[in-house]
Amino acid sequence: MYIDDFATNLEKIQRSVLNSEFSKHLQTYNFDTQTLSEMLVSILQEVMKTAITLKEIELKERDLALNEEKIRQELEIASSASKVNNSINLAECVKGIIQAESMLKSVNDNALINKANCYVGLLNVVGNAEQTAAIANHITKVLSAIDAISVKDLRPYETLALSLKDEMSQQIADNNEVKQVSIYCPKLTLLPKERVRILGISTFSNNEVKFVVGNTEIMARTYDFYSDIEGSFEVKFAAKNHFNVWIEDKIIIEVRAN
Repeated sequence: MYIDDFATNLEKIQRSVLNSEFSKHLQTYNFDTQTLSEMLVSILQEVMKTAITLKEIELKERDLALNEEKIRQELEIASSASKVNNSINLAECVKGIIQAESMLKSVNDNALINKANCYVGLLNVVGNAEQTAAIANHITKVLSAIDAISVKDLRPYETLALSLKDEMSQQIADNNEVKQVSIYCPKLTLLPKERVRILGISTFSNNEVKFVVGNTEIMARTYDFYSDIEGSFEVKFAAKNHFNVWIEDKIIIEVRAN
């Protein structure tokens, strides 16, 4: 506890008590010295307790603010990490689809190339042979072996690859729609004069942020909402992205007596 703050609170409370109507009326009664002293000591004790309580409340509010900031930062880190992990996983999936399409294209191409090379090789052998009759029996076997190099119908696999590609395109679109800015508010319905602390969460690290309530802008990551009148209030939280464009999220807070 800071002694200066305690002394300040104590002095304010003492001054308030001494200047109160109660102290003024107290002086109009004929108390003996002992009774008056006892009353003043009792009042002083209560004043000191009140000063200590005020300081304890202040310290608790500071701890609460620190915890709220810690929670806000943890939420931002978790949100950013989730987006990064999604992007990494999507990149791996896209890489796999590209490899699959490449393999599908190359399977039949390689088969046709191997067939062509075999025919060329056979023609070279026949063309250079001095005794064609001697290799005639082998030619039939070689042609059968070449014909065995088959070009398969890969359309079922192509359909599967296209389906995966379409699904991945949707996943990429969904990932781009992941909230980059959001608001956390523990209560959306309040009584008049009731306060609530709102946290702004952004995946844009230390970029500029603000709350917007009506025509008022508050450059902060937390905002204490308060209203002594009933009604619906729109609260926006906005953050600048990496292109210096404001991205925002909003909530509606209802303030009503019943």
